[in-house]
Amino acid sequence: MSSPHADVIAEEIQRRLVRLDQLIPGLPADANLINHLRGEIIGLRAALGIVLGGIVQDGNADRLGYDYHQKWLTRQDTTA
Repeated sequence: MSSPHADVIAEEIQRRLVRLDQLIPGLPADANLINHLRGEIIGLRAALGIVLGGIVQDGNADRLGYDYHQKWLTRQDTTA
């Protein structure tokens, strides 16, 4: 299953993950910036899960968001 809105969020998660990966090896990056990016990624995964019909509190939104992002990455690899 693919959704245009979900794909946009998955793409944004990936953009921030790449940015995070760029910062960490080149320490001393600002720890606050790194933590901020990690928080954004967690929030975006939850938002993605909500778009997909998940529930946040004691629910499955985070897992749905994570799983969708992984499948989105696979689709990107096959279209590249």
